[in-house]
Amino acid sequence: MGLQHWFPRSPRNDENKAASRQATHMKWLQDSLTGKDNLTYDAARIVGVIGAGAYVFFWAAAVFNFGHFSATDAAAYGAGLATVLLSMSAAVRLKLITEPEAPPQS
Repeated sequence: MGLQHWFPRSPRNDENKAASRQATHMKWLQDSLTGKDNLTYDAARIVGVIGAGAYVFFWAAAVFNFGHFSATDAAAYGAGLATVLLSMSAAVRLKLITEPEAPPQS
């Protein structure tokens, strides 16, 4: 007797769980990058996420290139990343204030 006899698995059940997990991750990503209607992507959010990712990547490349990361580097990194994230949140907040409300659906 093989292991399948003792430990039966339903491939469909595993596929459903994987699809559900992926849908949950994608919904979180879509909700975080879209505007009020959760359908149209918000340029301020996308540019902010790309900017923060690029900032982290370039600092990682600099550390790899120089081979060290001192306390002053950490302070500069934290201040710079905080500035990037604060400007992103300010842009999203300004967009939220100026964005019109969706008309009520009947």
